[in-house]
Amino acid sequence: MIKRELSQLAIYSVDQELEMLPLKCLRELYLEKTSDIIYIVKGKRLYGIICMEQVLYGQKGNTLVKVNRSFTVLKKRGGGGEV
Repeated sequence: MIKRELSQLAIYSVDQELEMLPLKCLRELYLEKTSDIIYIVKGKRLYGIICMEQVLYGQKGNTLVKVNRSFTVLKKRGGGGEV
C-alpha cells in the first residue's frame, strides 16, 4: 500500500448523516484525483467511502450512489509503527 498525502486523496465533506449521494457531486473528484476511492468526511472524521466499482457497476443508471459505512479501519498502536 502506498501512503498518500491528505491533499492527494479524493475527499467529499458532508454536514449531515446520509445514506446516498448524487453521482454529480462526485464526478469532479473522480476527474481531478487519481483515486478509486472517495472518502466521505463529516466534521474531521471519516464517515464513509465510495469506491469506483460502486459507481460503475453497482448503480446501473441510478443518479444516487450509496455511501459505504461498513469498512475496516487500521489504527497504529503505540509508537513502534506496528498495526
